[in-house]
Amino acid sequence: MKRCKCGQQIASNARFCPHCGHRFTHPFTKFIAFGFIAFLVLGIIGLIIGGNSASNAAPSASTTAQLIPAKYDEAKAVIGLCGKPTQDHPQDLHAGAGSEGRALVYRKYNTELWFYRGPESSQWVLMNAFKANSDDSITVQEANTRMPCLKGSLQEHIREPQNTEEKAAVESARAAAQNAEAAQKTADDKKYSDLSTQAAIGAASLKAAMRNPDSLKLEKVLGMDDGTICYEYRAQNGFGGMNQDFAVLLPGAKSLTTATGAWNKHCAHKSGYNVTANAETLMKLMPTN
Repeated sequence: MKRCKCGQQIASNARFCPHCGHRFTHPFTKFIAFGFIAFLVLGIIGLIIGGNSASNAAPSASTTAQLIPAKYDEAKAVIGLCGKPTQDHPQDLHAGAGSEGRALVYRKYNTELWFYRGPESSQWVLMNAFKANSDDSITVQEANTRMPCLKGSLQEHIREPQNTEEKAAVESARAAAQNAEAAQKTADDKKYSDLSTQAAIGAASLKAAMRNPDSLKLEKVLGMDDGTICYEYRAQNGFGGMNQDFAVLLPGAKSLTTATGAWNKHCAHKSGYNVTANAETLMKLMPTN
């Protein structure tokens, strides 16, 4: 368990707080974001320098730091040269469609190597190196020195392309990343639309079952990847007061359940698509029996 900034205790592997919505970012994700910001800054600096020197030099193609895709599985190569790492941590990056992160820790050499695989490099590519289980980064050259078993094989991949082949690889990877992002957005939009519709149907059923249907207020409605819909709501009770309760619509089910076991298994402390607003809007458009 860990504590969110809102004060609530949540699962240690939670991607965001189910109570206040605060999103937690893994250090590797921050690193990826920092890397691309660095690319942008370097590009701006390059444009400024190029603009200042344009009157004194002939025009040339501008180049900035890029992620050069790996030609082979560099994580596998490291393990082949140095043996099984002390720790091998797959990471969930959320850095784009199909992106993965991986950290290999070698305590013997006090070194941790971070790799990326995704649209911009189909093979595991070295992104950064650190002192083992530390935030202190080290250069690729220092990592090679710390780990003599590597025989100097680690390469710097965040740099300017050095030849036509690397430029072509960068352009191909960029196109693949754009296509993957577009495909993911289309899939996410469809998923969100389908879950919103299903959530509205369940909400209409929930409303019809209320003692005072007009009192129903959807506090939060989450749609899960497997199609489960989780409702947190308030409604008027028989004494005129407002009760706070929950309900679950399981995939393929014809009716909702308010069983605590179902809520704990499918909804409690879990993240999903927030379809509250859409469910509320669509529910109002549906005829009531």
